[in-house]
Amino acid sequence: MEDYIVLQQDTQLSEQLVAAIQRHVKDVIAPYKYPRQIEFLSELPKTASGKISRRLLRKDAAATNATL
Repeated sequence: MEDYIVLQQDTQLSEQLVAAIQRHVKDVIAPYKYPRQIEFLSELPKTASGKISRRLLRKDAAATNATL
């Protein structure tokens, strides 16, 4: 399972950012719940009513895993 993050416009993607996100989740939520795979998107897919389309996220993740 992947976790998806949309960065703010002025934020640069780096390995330090990924490590900081993982460390934050370990500290705030629980060490075993930290995201092992993070995918950065420009925007999350939305339904017609404006909700996040989890179905499309799962479909994209399955397609990505099938090509590996």
